[in-house]
Amino acid sequence: MDNPSDGVHHYDKDGNPLTRLQWTTLYGDYDYRVVADTKVGEQVVRTMWEGHEGPATVAAMYCTGIGTGKAWRNAAELYWPCTLAEAKAMHQDTVDRIREAKRP
Repeated sequence: MDNPSDGVHHYDKDGNPLTRLQWTTLYGDYDYRVVADTKVGEQVVRTMWEGHEGPATVAAMYCTGIGTGKAWRNAAELYWPCTLAEAKAMHQDTVDRIREAKRP
């Protein structure tokens, strides 16, 4: 499995453990990594599988970002979903909040 001394562990979208080599292969597959991708006006909300957990500085099973052109930002500070269901729910919540903010 992974090197336990670095404290980082890798998992697939279903939470199954991966070796670092298996994770690297999946991480290189953009289609596998994309959980959801939604355009809202000029913004794009994209949720991606990252597949690793460990120390807080590197922990991220999933991440949702909001992009406008080349600039991206995290949809939520200090919160990263741990399961695929949580990631999909966060993505939809982010899309809904942006749509609500755009209503007159």
